[in-house]
Amino acid sequence: MTQVINGKERTDVLVNISGQTVVTSVSGQTVVTSISGQTVVAKVSGQTVVTSISGQVVVTDISGQSVFVYISGGDITAIADIIPYKASAMGSGAIALATVAGQEAYLDYVEYHGNSACTVASSGTEFVISHTVESGVVIKIYSVDMGVNTIQDLAFYPDAPTVLMSGETVSIAWSNPETVAYYARIITRR
Repeated sequence: MTQVINGKERTDVLVNISGQTVVTSVSGQTVVTSISGQTVVAKVSGQTVVTSISGQVVVTDISGQSVFVYISGGDITAIADIIPYKASAMGSGAIALATVAGQEAYLDYVEYHGNSACTVASSGTEFVISHTVESGVVIKIYSVDMGVNTIQDLAFYPDAPTVLMSGETVSIAWSNPETVAYYARIITRR
């Protein structure tokens, strides 16, 4: 619908459909969508999107604009800026690296690189990633015998989010019996 208001042409798109899917792509306009029981995908450049949906999924992609969502009886997942924290070490001796969560966070990953693989297959060559919980209990979340497996590069990503409460620690420990030159780091995020 096109109207002339105060000497300016204005085009509004109004959609009210029951039992259908609406895909709207409008540049420079206002989109108002009211749908019962369906999915709405709206992609608008530089404009306002108002969506009212009962019991369904809303996907909105807006560049440089604010999005306001009102949902009754549903879930909202918002991804804010991810703030990574890094603890790293390099050297050629034993590894004893740890990071302490200053506030609630997640363990993202742990990585290790050695200039060569460890070939000593004896006790004490276990590379261990541990999580020390708030009660002081230490939980081994990953371990591998570096000598038996002749590992030069290692990347550990948890299968599920590992939540770190404030004050909890993630650590790496390895005796490095062949004094392999290494770089290791622990990445957490909040």
